Amino acid sequence: MTTEFPAALNTALPALTVEDRSFLTDIFARFPDVREGFEMFANLPEQYCIRAAGSKLERQPRKGWLRFDLLEGSRSILVTHGYAANPDRWLIWEQLSKVTETVLEHSAEAQDLFQLLYIADPHKQWGMEVMKFHDFAEAVMGDFTPADPITREEKQRLEMLALELMTRGRHNGDLLAAHIYNCLQIYEGNFTHCAGMRDDMLSTIHSQRTAGEHTKPGQIAAVAFFEKLYGHTPANFRQIQEQVGDIDTLHMALRGYRMIKEGHSRLPAEEAFLKMEEFWTYIGKTGKLKTEQAKNFFEKFREIYLREDCAYRPALGRAMAYAHSFEQPTFSMNEDRIFARAHGFAS
Repeated sequence: MTTEFPAALNTALPALTVEDRSFLTDIFARFPDVREGFEMFANLPEQYCIRAAGSKLERQPRKGWLRFDLLEGSRSILVTHGYAANPDRWLIWEQLSKVTETVLEHSAEAQDLFQLLYIADPHKQWGMEVMKFHDFAEAVMGDFTPADPITREEKQRLEMLALELMTRGRHNGDLLAAHIYNCLQIYEGNFTHCAGMRDDMLSTIHSQRTAGEHTKPGQIAAVAFFEKLYGHTPANFRQIQEQVGDIDTLHMALRGYRMIKEGHSRLPAEEAFLKMEEFWTYIGKTGKLKTEQAKNFFEKFREIYLREDCAYRPALGRAMAYAHSFEQPTFSMNEDRIFARAHGFAS
């Protein structure tokens, strides 16, 4: 096994400290797959890293589910949910395919779930963006479960280094790389960084436009999206961080129960449900969920889907209606009101 520190990583991340190198050397020795991921992205030209990450995550299974199922294959996600959501396709409503859930599939369905649960929130687009990219660093570092011999602090530090490597193009004006980096700072609660990212993004866009960049139709559309999004940056990202944390937890539970109830688990149903009951109990008793919408949705979905002979999609719609009846949303956009009424969770 190679123990020498990868030379390409020194080149890709010249700002690595002695402590960073020592930390990574230890992690690489304990987790050879992590070393492979870092070496792969260190050897990629920076302008290809984001696309490579998306393609990899579309096929990379969520490690935590491998104890439940041994299915193969994956859903096609990148075409509609890789970088910009397609409103004509709602993954969260689709029939569950008998394939292994991938990292990108989780992120894309969580993005849909965020829009449904916080549909009346004027800053919901920010939450959707964070959900879309919150696990992108796993393309570099891989996925860990609570059973893996790595501490929370080590995992967080590794994630930040993986993110730095994958998004290093932001130092040279890559707007998407900068945006993904920003989304992960929101997810991790780095509010000091969040305070300055609006001005940084809009200033970069202005400088690039002045220099005559972004003249192709696709580039123009992407820049317009970033301008609109960053032009409506909330004063405080703490609420969005709580919302995305709730959605991450809820989606994991939804997927688990769907997988078991629809017969996708390799474990006997009783054993699989017991494992998921432990998870649901953990959510309900430790104050894991922060927002009222998530708490209300959690209660009703579990009650309907498990205690009644109810299929997934009706249970989802009824639980959404229950969650929103407590909120009594005031919609900021007419299309949101139309969508909510069409799916049965708004009057």
